[in-house]
This record gives sequence, structure tokens and C-alpha cells, in this order.
Amino acid sequence: MTALVGILNKRAAVIAADSAVTISRGDNKKVINTANKIFRLSKTEPIGVMIYGSADFMNIPWEVIIKLYRDKNAGKSFDTVQEYVNDFINFLRHEKHCIDKDSQSSYLSLEALRFYYGISHGAKADYEEAMENNTDNVNDAKTLLKCVNDKLKRVEHSCKKEGVGSDFEDYSLQQFQNYAKEAIEKLEKMCKRDKMPGAKSKWVKGFYNYIISKLYFDYTGVVFVGYGNDDIYPTIIPLKIAGFVDNRLRFLIEESDTIKNDNDACVCPYAQTDIMTSFMKGIHPEMYTTVLEKVDNSIDAAKQKMMDSFAKAGATDKQLTKLKETSCDDLYEKFKEEIKSFMYDTFVTGILGAVGSFNIEDMITMAESLISITNLQRHITLTEESVGGPVDVAVITKSEGFVWVNHKQWFQQQMNPQMMERR
Repeated sequence: MTALVGILNKRAAVIAADSAVTISRGDNKKVINTANKIFRLSKTEPIGVMIYGSADFMNIPWEVIIKLYRDKNAGKSFDTVQEYVNDFINFLRHEKHCIDKDSQSSYLSLEALRFYYGISHGAKADYEEAMENNTDNVNDAKTLLKCVNDKLKRVEHSCKKEGVGSDFEDYSLQQFQNYAKEAIEKLEKMCKRDKMPGAKSKWVKGFYNYIISKLYFDYTGVVFVGYGNDDIYPTIIPLKIAGFVDNRLRFLIEESDTIKNDNDACVCPYAQTDIMTSFMKGIHPEMYTTVLEKVDNSIDAAKQKMMDSFAKAGATDKQLTKLKETSCDDLYEKFKEEIKSFMYDTFVTGILGAVGSFNIEDMITMAESLISITNLQRHITLTEESVGGPVDVAVITKSEGFVWVNHKQWFQQQMNPQMMERR
């Protein structure tokens, strides 16, 4: 796994990343602390990228792809960071090694496997729970079929909620079936092997909805940071890039952050963000979610207790029904808004105000510290140490461009001066 952060103000953008990467082979896992996750996107322009998630794209290491793009686009510049993003996406679409037919076929087969196990494991869990609570001697086969169909419907709903990827807006089910015959056959074989019920058409339609959607089981986060020719302040734009299907790219451009006259600073964590979010908001994300759930449950419990008390006191059925129909949602939503306002006013505003006035040295210290404290938390708790190793840090300014502050190297500088010139 990974921890990345981008800290931006009107002076510069500072980016930092750990060096840990988790390699999995079946049930075996190994963490290696030598991965590179920050790269120059241009040798001459003030633009860089960070990566997290999958280290490969279509069986090619991202490090190779990014350096290939850099070499093929030497001397090229754009007016905005968004144009760099668009150009990089177009590069992927036309790079022959990325759209290799065998790689696309392998990728789609792997996605079929992920989709199948995502549905089947979820359906089996729902089925086991249903059978444990079964008091009516319900038919096993019908119950499993219902669980499968319900799971497929939920996935379809999730896919529709995320929306259709831009490269798939005109991609029909029939086109997909014609292209994905091998992957669909594999899906059908897995269903037969495991005696997983459900009409083939529903499984295929579900797989199609998943492939064309912006919902990904596996992807790489690619974060662009820096300046375009027309920019005086930095911008950060994160992407999710999954893979190619029928020469169409599965990707999503996420919400960006741009420093403006009315926005002095931003702190943008990626991948394993829990500790950095705790620092920014004053509460761990899981604790925040738990508090909201407990408050919601307490409101329901208080309402039920009131109903029981009124019933014992002789309230009529009409009065109890009216009390039951009385919604407390407005109280819960008010509580959430008050908590959010408190977090923002007490923690976020102060931190961003400080970051807005930071010089570059302060930003470097903060970025490195945020990664290091995430590493420390993983080290001292009973969790996998998936953040670790040297912390790479780079500064990007409009005038100086991309400058390394900390960067691990696999060669000795004094013996390879030509390498330093290239970098």
C-alpha cells in the first residue's frame, strides 16, 4: 500500500510519498520498501506525478510508462495542468504496448474473475445469513438464487450511481458481447463449476454494467501536480486508471484542487489517508463514522423507549402511530452539520490558514511529517506495516520547476554524473 500527500499554496507545490509496496502471491504477502511513486512528467516543465494502488498498467510498470511519455514528449508544454492530463490519457490510448490485444484479453479475463468472486462471495454470505435465520424451511436453491439476483441488482445500482466512463458512452451490450466472448465463457464456466445460479443474460449484463462504469475493483491512482504555462499558482488533479477494454480506456478524473486568489492552500492526502485525515480534522475517519452510527441508533432507541413509555401510560393506537411516524432525521442531519462545522472551524481552517503562509521549507517539513506519522502508526499498532521506507519529497515551483528534496537512488552519484544530468 501507499501514503501520498500534496501540499499546495501560492508559493509552491510539495509532494511526498513513502516507499512501501505490498507484493501478494496467493495467501503470501511481502512488503518491499524500495518503490518509486513520484516522477517528473517533463524534463523541462514544472509538472510531476504521483502514483498509488496497482504498480502496473496492462502488465507494464507505471514507472516505464511515465518515463516513456516523458521521453516521447520532450520539450512539449501546455497552458494548464488539465491539458497535461488530457495529453497523457491520449498517449495511453495510442501507445501500442498499452493497447496490445493479448494484454487487453488478459485484463478482461482478470476483471471477469474479480467480478465473479465479488458477486459470488457476497451472495454466499447473504445466503448463509438467510439460512441461519430460516424458520420457514425455505428452499435452499431458491434462496441462493434470490441472493445472487439481489447482489447483481445492487452492483448494477452501484454502477449506475457511479456513471458510465467517457470512453464507453456509445458502447452497446451487443458490442461488448461480440468482443468479450472469451471472458464471458470463463464467467459461465465459473458459475457452472461452483453451481452458482442465475440466468446467463443477467450475469453478462451485470459484467457489462461493471465494465462500462466508473466503478473499479482494481486501479492505479495517478496524481498530476504542477503548473501550466498560463498558471501562476499550482494545481493538483487525481485520476483513477483501470485498464483497456476493446481499445477503450477505463478511467475517471476526480475532483481537482487549484490554488487561487481566494484559496490560499490545500492539503491533499491519497491512498492510506486515515492518519493524515485525523490530523486535518481532529478525529479518525472510523471514529467519526462510528459516532454518527451510534448517535443515529441512539435516536431510534430513544424514540422506541418513548413509545413504550406512552403505551404503558395508556396512549391510544392513533397516538402511538403518530409518534412512530414522527421523523427525527432533521435532528440527525443537524447534528452531522454541527460536527462538520466544528471540525472545519476548529481544525481545518486553522491548518489551512497556516499552510497558506508557509514558506517552502515549512511545507517540506509538513509533507514529510505526514507520511512519517502514518508510517509510525502502522509500526506501533497491530496492522500490516504497509507504509514505510524512505520518504521521497519533491518541490514544484513556477520558476525553479521540479526539484528533488529527498530521493532514494539505486546508483552512486559521484560515479554516474550523466545520470544526474538526465534526472
